[in-house]
Amino acid sequence: MKSLKRWVRRRREIAAIAPRCRELEDEIGKALGESVRLVPAPMKGGYDEILTVEGCRRLGILRLNNPSKDQQDPIGPLDPGIPLDDRGRIEREWHAYSMLFPLGLSPEPLVRGPDFMVCSWLPWDRASRRLLADSGKIWSLLETVLPAIASMHGAGLTHLDLNLGNVLFDPCSARTCLIDFEFGPASWIREDQQKAFDYLRLIEDCTKPRRGGANLKSDLRRLGTLLSANVPAEARSAGLDFVFSRLQRLAREDAVCDVLREVFPQDVEIGRAACRERV
Repeated sequence: MKSLKRWVRRRREIAAIAPRCRELEDEIGKALGESVRLVPAPMKGGYDEILTVEGCRRLGILRLNNPSKDQQDPIGPLDPGIPLDDRGRIEREWHAYSMLFPLGLSPEPLVRGPDFMVCSWLPWDRASRRLLADSGKIWSLLETVLPAIASMHGAGLTHLDLNLGNVLFDPCSARTCLIDFEFGPASWIREDQQKAFDYLRLIEDCTKPRRGGANLKSDLRRLGTLLSANVPAEARSAGLDFVFSRLQRLAREDAVCDVLREVFPQDVEIGRAACRERV
């Protein structure tokens, strides 16, 4: 019954944007110089609809606001990232890609409007899907994505929801791209804390069994070496008392946290203690 309800709700969401999609086929086609069709994409779109832009070949990916889409997402007082409103998400993603594409770290931003943006399509898997198929790729992924995070931060950006579903990974070229910038910082969080959280959010996702967690935990010395080589001093010294209220899975990983304590001295243990007190 639940699956039927989800299917009906999904059909209603798609129907709600059909008139806007017909308008955008003309607008995007003119901008790209050829006739296009917009096709709902199989991937989840978070707060927005994701559609592929099809011409004589696949030309790009469309992110489109859908006011009819259910966007309930409870936010706790210590959550470092806050979901942006419809236009805010378009603005943030366009800005992020404009900064990261020249560095080879995101798709290329192509066309935008107040309620949509189009970026180039990359024939790469999300890292979460790649690791589900081959968890042994966890190390080649980390060796690529940790420097990418440092470069993103160097460009003046943070992500705040950097799970493996928001990383595109090409194992052939050992390249990664960062996508889905849907969150802005909470009013209380400093930039150094945002940077530290990006690293820790990624590591938490990597501890999951379906994400290569066993491979990661089989060589924690290697994890510590990678983090030490890539996490800058600013992020290492950030106050982290808030982190484990959001990353509770990571707080339960004692051996992993022992390694993290070497990279983020003392603050990791302070954050875990604060999490236990709240629980």
